[in-house]
Amino acid sequence: MYDLIIIGGGPGALQLAVRLEELAAKTGKKIKYRIFESNNGFGTFFHKFPVHGKLVSNNKVYTGADPKSDFSERFDWNSIITEKKDILMRDYSTDFYPDSNILPRMFGDIADSYGIAPNYNEKCIEIQKTDDKFFVITEKGNYESKYVVVSTGYKMKKPDIKGIEYATPYSDMKVKSYYRDKSVLIIGKGNSGLECAKDIMNEANMILLASPESINFAYQTHYVGSPRLVNSIPIENYQLKSMSAILDCNVLEISKNNNLFKVTVEYLHANGEIEDIQVDEVIYATGFQVNLPKISPSIELFETGFPKIDGDFQSTNIRNLYFAGAITHGLDYKKYSSSGFIHGFRYNSIQLAEAIYEKITQFNNMICYSHEDFKENIFTILNNNAGIYLQPGFLGIHLTITDKEIRNNGYRSIPSFEDMMDTKEIELLLTLEYGEIIREKNALSIVRSPGVPKESVHIHPVIRSLKSGNQKKKILLEEHLFNRYSKSEVNCGIIDELEKSIFDR
Repeated sequence: MYDLIIIGGGPGALQLAVRLEELAAKTGKKIKYRIFESNNGFGTFFHKFPVHGKLVSNNKVYTGADPKSDFSERFDWNSIITEKKDILMRDYSTDFYPDSNILPRMFGDIADSYGIAPNYNEKCIEIQKTDDKFFVITEKGNYESKYVVVSTGYKMKKPDIKGIEYATPYSDMKVKSYYRDKSVLIIGKGNSGLECAKDIMNEANMILLASPESINFAYQTHYVGSPRLVNSIPIENYQLKSMSAILDCNVLEISKNNNLFKVTVEYLHANGEIEDIQVDEVIYATGFQVNLPKISPSIELFETGFPKIDGDFQSTNIRNLYFAGAITHGLDYKKYSSSGFIHGFRYNSIQLAEAIYEKITQFNNMICYSHEDFKENIFTILNNNAGIYLQPGFLGIHLTITDKEIRNNGYRSIPSFEDMMDTKEIELLLTLEYGEIIREKNALSIVRSPGVPKESVHIHPVIRSLKSGNQKKKILLEEHLFNRYSKSEVNCGIIDELEKSIFDR
């Protein structure tokens, strides 16, 4: 019988376990938990993906600040967050986009340093919930637990296309020399499809990328899962007429005739024209979907297929069943925040670890400081905290203002904060958020309104407050080129008013 069982050994699960170990070291209260991972190490997904071995997550080594500072953490998108900060991606690679196979090695070193030893090579078959506990059934045994966290990540998505069995999956793409002087059609125009095209750009003759969705780059959408410019060479070649083509179309059917493939497509911008395209090879790189074990009773799902969860990452219909890692992305899918990626969901895991640890041990890991430090601490958080910077519009720092002190309760999601009921104290949530930036047609020529915080469209501070009587308020601070918010007289004036309203209550 365990306090907690964690299913999956990806970075979300590792971050959760690291934080549990750190909390236990502080309090001397160690909870009984176990991790089950179907493969032989942490983060084995990254041995295979991205297929061509390069991450598109930033590893900015030089920031002008201490590498172990909170500020530098904003630009390290791969490391697990630890209090010691003695194992970071910069210790393994100084490349801005590191090799993906570094991640499992780094994760293993972190697990070893914390004494985290999962049950490797033990796959979860089913999770069953009774009234007050869970039964976890694996290939090797049955286990009981009061709480369960599922952190099983993604698996490849196979498109529903007639004849798709003739196409090569992204995961099984052959060495680049195999495609030498061949025409290749790639189904999918996301990062994986563009990555495939870039890899064989100088081997294949004609390369075509096909999907119904038009390409919008991450710099336009401010969503890190959108296609990245580092993968954009095939698009530039298409526009410069260099034997590449980008097709907005539905792929209707794939058939094979001798050594050639016929791909039937229906164009979206050509009055429904249907055409047969003949190529030497077809690859599908149509993204990923959640990879969930069997759960009884069945969990509710968002339309996107992600588990339906609340702002505390708990299943909406099975109490004490939580989710971590990339599958927490259902709350912010294709939005400005990043719960589908390490640099986003690692903070979700920290929030979750502290919440579960508090439920089991009754220990609250809050930090307290005096009223006199209010303004200084507000700006310190806004200018340096990494979680609110990398999870904009989703995660915030939750402060409780009492008559005696200010309590920093750590990370809390906006949905969780907004679900809070009436309180005897004053509650604040400090976030960084975008305005209506997506409305701008050109992301590189956005009009600003200096001195008018409510008109800020780039990332800027937002402070939510909740007072007794369920009084809710939201104030905005002005955006700043370098995200240093204490320099503006406008912002300081707003904080002064906020401070006065709180302490003159």
